[in-house]
Amino acid sequence: MNELTFTIKGKELENAEVFKKKHRESCCSKQNLTLGEYWTYSFVPTGLGPAVSIKCNLCGEEENITDYDCW
Repeated sequence: MNELTFTIKGKELENAEVFKKKHRESCCSKQNLTLGEYWTYSFVPTGLGPAVSIKCNLCGEEENITDYDCW
């Protein structure tokens, strides 16, 4: 069976945590949802490595958290 796996680590994980913290202090703090309902992660495979973004499902703000230094 073939499998495709994406991971977030290092600088990308740090960038995601900064993004989530910002939203917990603003738009997301006003909602009563579980943590899993807040965030959508997107992975776009490229020839150099995956581009990674995170999106707040409540306000729609999205940020590219790709660590280009790993490419």
